[in-house]
Amino acid sequence: MSSEGPSDLPCGLVLPRLSPSGCSRPLPHLQWRDRAGFAPASLLCPRGHPKRFCCAPAVSPLLVTLSSSRGVGAGAERGYPGVVPPFLILGCGYVGTRVALGLLGEAERVHATSRDLAALGPVASSGGVVHRLDTANAGSLRELEMYAAELGPGLRVLVSMPPPGSAIQARRVFDALGANPARLVLLSTTSVYGAQLDVDERTAPAPCDDASRLGLEAERVAARGPWTTLVLRCAAIYGPGRGVHVALREGRVGRVRDLDRIVSRVHVDDLSSLAIAALRSEVQGAWPVADDLPATTRQVAAFCATLGLPAPRGADPSGSGDSPGRRVDGHAVRSVLGVKFRYPSYREGIAASILSERASASS
Repeated sequence: MSSEGPSDLPCGLVLPRLSPSGCSRPLPHLQWRDRAGFAPASLLCPRGHPKRFCCAPAVSPLLVTLSSSRGVGAGAERGYPGVVPPFLILGCGYVGTRVALGLLGEAERVHATSRDLAALGPVASSGGVVHRLDTANAGSLRELEMYAAELGPGLRVLVSMPPPGSAIQARRVFDALGANPARLVLLSTTSVYGAQLDVDERTAPAPCDDASRLGLEAERVAARGPWTTLVLRCAAIYGPGRGVHVALREGRVGRVRDLDRIVSRVHVDDLSSLAIAALRSEVQGAWPVADDLPATTRQVAAFCATLGLPAPRGADPSGSGDSPGRRVDGHAVRSVLGVKFRYPSYREGIAASILSERASASS
């Protein structure tokens, strides 16, 4: 039986798919790299048999976490000694891809989905297992049901995709996950608060359009599943390739209403860190997510001008006062999850995003 370069993994071994009929032949004495260097590995199968492996459930490829400084994870608590359950990312777009790559960088097992398999290239090349998923397609949902069952108990799921087009469709997506997930984190949006200007963790949702009502219904369907649920209601997400600085560069900012609307924001890397912490926690509820400095687009544009970006085209420089918007206080969820944002405001975040874009362009 061959393995794929165990010394290249921080604390794991990639094995091929095995038969679920029982324990395989004993594994040889192996070495793997943990945080202290090289050490002999003792591998337990899901039935607790030392130096043997049985595939229940079978996963291809399967990353079995060995005894190391990471210890045993939730898999042991759900009847899989020595095996840390994988993460499943539903929707690898702007945020989901970063979450998947962050987990893979910590030697976690990650399965990721997207409607476009080409978009999953970075995840696949970093060691993730990728699947095509179209939530509007019944056949695709059946496939989700199959591989969610295959991944086994203790699964931790991030849902990072737009809400389905109806409450019925949302139920079908969550039903397809079955009973194996122990944890589900859903990325939602602060639009569920409607026209309320000031929002914090105590603010009740008050959606005022069909899209936000569907989003709130998706939250409620997710919370009824057989798992612990945490909902992150995200403010405007920005970062490399996305945000006011990009719109200014492309000449897409100009209307006075857009310029003077109060907006809360969160950098994509900070949101990804928060999502990873949420997946590993048991905190529940629905929480607003934002950085520390709500600002109008006019204020952000003025800062961008100091970085050499053009002013909004055709805009009234005098402005018209603050238009309604939303000021989001996102401190509470950061406190309960123990996460400190790297970019506490758009100033740090936009400057870093521009540097990242320039580095990517020159590489």
